Amino acid sequence: MRLITLECVVLLLAVSLAAAPTSDVTGQWTAQTIMGPSGAESPLPTTFTFKVEGGKLTGTVQSPRGTFEILDGKIEGDAMKFSILVTGGAKIKILYDGKVTADGIDFISHYEGSDRSDHFLAKRLPA
Repeated sequence: MRLITLECVVLLLAVSLAAAPTSDVTGQWTAQTIMGPSGAESPLPTTFTFKVEGGKLTGTVQSPRGTFEILDGKIEGDAMKFSILVTGGAKIKILYDGKVTADGIDFISHYEGSDRSDHFLAKRLPA
């Protein structure tokens, strides 16, 4: 009887961890980012517009270089991943890995085909 109770507790714990709520990032966020693989670019003001439905993340990334649709967006708990395709001249795919923190969204962006990555913090814009 005691073994069955322990198994039930372990099962309930596993289910509750698997069903961890997704962070609410829906809305607009702003940051200073670098959009280019060389590292010589100046930081650009960038606005992220996110919409979350279940574990799917959609939206746009807007900078002085244009507005780019979020591709392959996923969010689980406080972790999020997505990419954008920057066009206009050379096509550059930028991959974003983010973690929601008390201070904002802590991002690392990776430039496909390059060893370069950038770290930045996005802050929520008032609604």
